[in-house]
Order: sequence, then C-alpha cells, then structure tokens
Amino acid sequence: MLSKNTRTGQLNGTCTSSVDMELFLHYSLIPSLFIILILSFLQRREHRRQRDDTSYLLGNRFGIIMPLDFVGTFSNRWSYGIAFGATANKVMFLFSEGYQPLQIPQWAQAFELLIGGIEVGLSHFPFFACLSSEFQLVSSILGFCYSLIWFAVTVLQVSQCPHGQFVGKYETLMFYWPSLLCLAFLLGRFLHMFVKALRVHLGWEFQVEEKSVLETHQAEHVKQLLRTPRLHIMYVLSILNAVSWSNVAAGAPAWTSHHICISDSRQGKARQGKEAFPAVLVPSEQPLQSSTPHLWSRVIGLDLVWSLLADREKKKSWFQTRIYEWDPCFQFPSRMIGTIVLAFICLYLFIVIEFCVFVYVRDELDVFENKLESYITFTNHSGVLTPVILQVKELITVTKGVWVATILPASLTCVSYLFHILVCYRKHIKRLWAGDKHFLPLKFHNPASSASVVAIARYSGWQIAYVLWGYLIIHVVQSLCGMAIMYGLVLPIVHNQGLEMLQGLGIGILTVSIVVGLMILQMWIAASFFLQPKLGTADKQKPLALNNRKAFHNFNYFLFFYNVLLGLGACLSRLLISCLLGTWLIARIDRTIMQNGYEGADMGFSAWIGMLYVDHYHTNPVLVSFCHILIANHKEKKLQQTTKYWCLNQSAGPRVSARSRTRWFLLQTLINNPRLIIHRKLKSGHSSQESQILMACLES
Repeated sequence: MLSKNTRTGQLNGTCTSSVDMELFLHYSLIPSLFIILILSFLQRREHRRQRDDTSYLLGNRFGIIMPLDFVGTFSNRWSYGIAFGATANKVMFLFSEGYQPLQIPQWAQAFELLIGGIEVGLSHFPFFACLSSEFQLVSSILGFCYSLIWFAVTVLQVSQCPHGQFVGKYETLMFYWPSLLCLAFLLGRFLHMFVKALRVHLGWEFQVEEKSVLETHQAEHVKQLLRTPRLHIMYVLSILNAVSWSNVAAGAPAWTSHHICISDSRQGKARQGKEAFPAVLVPSEQPLQSSTPHLWSRVIGLDLVWSLLADREKKKSWFQTRIYEWDPCFQFPSRMIGTIVLAFICLYLFIVIEFCVFVYVRDELDVFENKLESYITFTNHSGVLTPVILQVKELITVTKGVWVATILPASLTCVSYLFHILVCYRKHIKRLWAGDKHFLPLKFHNPASSASVVAIARYSGWQIAYVLWGYLIIHVVQSLCGMAIMYGLVLPIVHNQGLEMLQGLGIGILTVSIVVGLMILQMWIAASFFLQPKLGTADKQKPLALNNRKAFHNFNYFLFFYNVLLGLGACLSRLLISCLLGTWLIARIDRTIMQNGYEGADMGFSAWIGMLYVDHYHTNPVLVSFCHILIANHKEKKLQQTTKYWCLNQSAGPRVSARSRTRWFLLQTLINNPRLIIHRKLKSGHSSQESQILMACLES
C-alpha cells in the first residue's frame, strides 16, 4: 500500500488544500466528547452506587452511552450500516498503516495502531450514539450538526482539489463520494428523527411504546414452529372421506396407521413413510398401500391434497431456487448489515487505490520500455540483447493487459462472497437454532465462552480485512492464470505457431486422458471381477466382500509399480488443487481452508464460529420468547399488586388486615361445609374433642 506522503501527493497532485483531513480528525474529538458528555448526562443510571463522598452530587446522571447493540439490534439496521460506511475512508487509512497519530518506535507499532483505531472510533462515536439514544429530540439535533460538520469539511476538501495525477479528473471525488453519500443519508435520517420527535413533544403524535425484548420476526418464527401444518390436517380429512364407511354400521373398524408418499420438489425425490408426514389413524380393514389400487382409487380427496401441496410449495423464481429466498421470519442483525456495507465501500476504495498503484507502475514501465526501445534503435536491431529485450517488452505488455482484464472477475468474486456470507450466516444460525451442529468440526461443538465473546468483537474487522486481502490474492492468482493462457494459447497463434501449440495441447490432453482412463479401468475391473454379487436387488452397490482372491493379489502386485509413478502426479495435483482452492477461498471466513483436525489454526474461521454461538445464545427466537413471557408476566403481576394496594389505600372504610380477612373467609367456608372440619390439621394444644364439639354445634 501507499505511504502517507505518497498517497497525499497522489490524491492532491499539485493542488494545496486548506483542509488537512488528519488534522481535522484530531480536532473533531472536541465536539465528539462534548456530544458524548451531553448524552451521558441525559442518560440515567439504573443502579446507582456511591463510591466516594462526592458521587451523590451526580445523582443518577452520566450513564454509560452505548453506540449500538452488536448482538440484538434489529431496528435502524441500515442507518447503522450507513454510519459504518461513513467511516470507510478512515478505515482504509488504518488498513494501509498510513495513519500514525504518534511517533513511537517500530517495535511499538501495535500500540500506535490501537491508539489510532480508538481515535477513529471516538471521532465517529456520535453518529452511532445519536442514532441509538432515547432522547431523540436532543440527539437528532446534535447528530445533525456533527454530520453537517463532517459533510461540509469533506465537500470543501473535494471542491478545492478534485483532480489527481493518476486517474485524472475527479480523482479525489472517486475516493470520497461514498463517505459523502453516507453523510448525506445521515443528515436526512437525523432530520427525520427531529421532525418525528418534535411532533411527539408537541403532542401531535403518541409516544412510541417501550421497545419489547421480542422482535416481530422472532415472534413470527416461534409461531411458525408451533403452527400445525394445514397440509397434514387436510390429508387426514381426505383419507377419512375416502375410506368406505359402509363397514362402520356393521361394526367398528380397526384403526390402522398409514403414511402417504408425496414427492418433494426441493429434493427431487419421493419422501415416504415417517420422513414425509407423521402417521395418521384411518378406519380400515387393511393397510392402505400403493400395491392396492382399488383402495387408492377410492381416495376421492387425494386431489385436494395435491392442490394444497402445490399451494404450499408455490412456484419459486430462478433467483429464489438457485440463489436466495427471502424469509419473513428472519432478519440479519445490525452488526452484519454494517459489516457488509463497510466491506463493500472498503472493497471499492481498495480497488481504486490498487488502480492508482497500477497507473503509477504502468508509467514507470512505460519509461523503462522507452529506454529499451532506444537501445534497440541504437543497435539497429542487431544487438546481442535484442531478442531478450523483445521478450521483456512482450512480457510487460501481456502483464499490463492481463492485470487490467482480471480486475472485474476478481471484484465480482469478492462481491459474490459478501452476499454468500449473508446466506451462510442465515443457514448456519438456523441450524444452530434447530440444535444441528453436524456442519461444524467436532472441536467447535462446545467452544470456550471467553473465546466466543472475543470472536464477536473480532469478526467484523477481520471479515473486512479478509475480503480486502482476498481480493488482492485472487487478483494475483487470476492474473497468473491469465498469463498462462496467454503464453499457452494466444501468443503461439500470434507468432504463427498455432500448429505446434495444437500438437503439444493434443499430446497433453491424450496423456491425461490415458492416465484417467487407466484409473477408471481399475475401478471397473475391481467392481466386475473382485467383488461378490449383490445380496439383494434393492442394493445400490456390491458388498465389500472379495471374490477371485488369487487374481486380485496378482492384480495388486503388477499395478504396484505403476501406481508409484502415478502417485507422483497425484501428489502434485493435490498440491496444485490445495493452492488454488486455498487462494480462491481465502476471503471466505465462513469456510475453513485447513485440513480436518487443524481447523483451530484458522483464526478467521474460529471468529466466525464464536460469533455464531454468541448470536445463537442471545438471539434464539425460542429463548427470547421465553424470556419475553417471563418479563411480561412479572410486569403484569407487579401491576396487579400495585393496583390492589392502590385500591386498598383509596378505600374509605377502615383498614382490615390480610390475616383477619383470611380467617373470616375460613370461618365462612367451614360454616358452609362442616364436613371439612374433621380433615383440618390439628394444631398443638387443641384436641380432637374440640373439633367434634364445634362440628356438632355447626350441625345443630
């Protein structure tokens, strides 16, 4: 990446701006701290503790300000995501290690980056704090003013020096337009919050109720789990209508358990028996089977079942079937939305910076090519190094063309990864909700709690870094593959060597085909001659039982020496495939590239698993619904007690103790039900004769 001075010179060219963005970042901490203090003063602490003699002066003011809930926030998701997008330029400065607020030794750079990250986070803290504050009237004003300051300074920076020396016109705008767009959105968002809060303050609108623990989509998910499938009910009704009830009058029929076979369009195969639907009780004298057509013909309601099945499994579009299907009972948390938005903007900035570096290198290579051309002209194409120079020039030309041509495929690959990460997140979290951990390695079935908590803090930053580095690595690999194609197929044709190229390509394809054919032949011989026949007609393959043992041992002996040479090629192919898959999937943090048993060494995958477990334990709809029911019942009981005490306090009559009232009700019950006296527990000091006397008096 570019250094600080080089990057600044490239962005501004010969222009000198009156705004230093890094200096403004330092000074922005002043209004940021001011806004944090105001919001902290308005925020009341739930549990006040006196830690010293002067703490009572603060009362319950100056509570802790939370920018956003990284675990359970599902509202204002896109607002938080856009707020993250506004920090993209500063994140790229941190990623390039060009932002150095302090001058410290080389060995302490980790602390310098930590301080720089804290400063960047503190400067953008008001965006998130104002979005999540309960005091929307004040927070909207503060957030609007702070966003307006950043927007004005960024516009001033772009307007004074819009051009650069690499891309040319509007180079600076290419870097800052995502941040400007995000800041403009935040201005509109804070203005909308102000208007809404002002209408509530003036009494034109009702105050929004207190936010519930249970989100709407979580409640819908639980309802979906508890809902009885309509298809199952209609299936039972159709079977009951289909069975002949003529035998019912003669005698009660036997109740038989049946299943129905219905093809599953998603699996492309039939599901039968318990895998399809649970058993239903059908009055019949014999089981309902597919082998009894006379009974199937009497199922008059079966068409209704198929129509309901078609209604349930609606026709899905190609996008829903192959790529993504929207689920109304699921929402991504704000952390995931913010991570994806920031990753998109950072990826765009990374590509722009990479292109600027490419333009710089291309200009230097053009100067080098001009020197080589002057040497060839000076020697009149008769120099000793002329063939080598021509090959070097050809290599430079091919490299530049391939690098530019592979920018789009590498970009699309990383963009598809970002969307695929969301798909994998939903799929994995739903499996954890269902209690399915088979998709995880065995050592990740019970991760450490501390590691999971740290993982959710690492995930967002690591995901962005993995995408950026993954783009660069994928771009390099695709460029190498492109150069191999150019030198293997295109350039021979350009140099009139197409026949030689086709001859070599044909020999290579034929050699590989023979090797693969021999491997397939070994499989066919083993399946045909060295395995015993199938045990049943329904078996898919032969049992692992040897046949013709003497021929089998001779077969192994003579192929032993050939397989030694074949193993060399298999080893090289294993290495090549591992390298290609590893570099191709380096940006996929949701999939480990380590071998089985070494997944713990993949820190990115460990962060992904830890993040999933934290979300699973804190946003599981069933668990959240249970907590919601407990909280609602607690509030209801508390309200009932408060109402009862209020009614007692407001009564005009004399106060009656609860004990006296209970004894009066007990006496009234015993008078109305004298027989209960003999079943009462006797206290110490009272004899059974007293109970008999009291019972006799009541009966008389």
